[in-house]
Amino acid sequence: MNNTRRLTEGAVLLAIFSVLLLIFLYVPYISVISMFFLPLPFIIFTVKFGFKNSAVFGVASLFISFIIGSLLAIPVTLLYGSLGMVVGYAIREKKGRFFLYISSTLTVSIGLLLQYIVSILFLDVNVIEETFEVTKQSFIRSMEILQAFGQQVPAEFTEENIVTVFDMLKTLFPSLLVVSSFIAVYLILLVCGTILKRFKMPLPERIPFREWKLPRSLIWYYVGVTLISFFVPFETGTFTNMAIVNLVFMLQVLFTIQGLSFVFFFAYNKRIAKAVPVIVAIFAMLTPIGLLLIRLLGIIDIGFDLRQRVNQSKS
Repeated sequence: MNNTRRLTEGAVLLAIFSVLLLIFLYVPYISVISMFFLPLPFIIFTVKFGFKNSAVFGVASLFISFIIGSLLAIPVTLLYGSLGMVVGYAIREKKGRFFLYISSTLTVSIGLLLQYIVSILFLDVNVIEETFEVTKQSFIRSMEILQAFGQQVPAEFTEENIVTVFDMLKTLFPSLLVVSSFIAVYLILLVCGTILKRFKMPLPERIPFREWKLPRSLIWYYVGVTLISFFVPFETGTFTNMAIVNLVFMLQVLFTIQGLSFVFFFAYNKRIAKAVPVIVAIFAMLTPIGLLLIRLLGIIDIGFDLRQRVNQSKS
């Protein structure tokens, strides 16, 4: 009976996935919407029948994908299928929201990175390198066209500065990959979570942003990495230099998030209007000095436990 039910529901979910994949591959515009639903069949199957059975479901989905879209559809299925299985496992095992976000972000990041490596090794196509180069040259040509028509171009928009910015973006590619993966995961879970509630499969309870708290050990990592970057010379473009730059960037992002979390925590405890921390966050994101202040606030919050002091002053 259980096997029959598993086969029946698996067939139905495979059919739903096939329709979503067809839309994703062949229907313009709507494909952008369909990608938010692609992990859903894998999530539901994993929650109901476990991670081991979902592996069989995954193999079947790869076979269907090859029939629908040939080899081009396989990476899509691998990426969204693995994400769906990880999310389903987290729901089934009643893991926390933090575990869900971290494991899902790592799954997407590793999946995209593997696809990038495969494209270089087997197809001899460096998508990231070519995209950066085309965008950089397009930007430079745009500045030249504006100058040719007598338009004034900002002094900092020189070709040398543009090249420097794009080189830095290429160096930060691993960090940007993780950040974009987190954003994609957040949006996918936001969409899928609404549907999963109707199937009595709710996502782990959300922790309010004001209660986010990073471990204190991050400060020591930041100090160590910063000291290394200051006192140990690394040649630009080397793996070590890229690793240090990305570590510093990711730690700065985490401290910024911690600082913003404290702003919302402080506003909540002091019964300040909800619009105030939102305005502060927007100001911080748009101004370098605001971003720096929020980052410092995040470091102080972790190091000196500002939240406990706020609670003590409240009582």
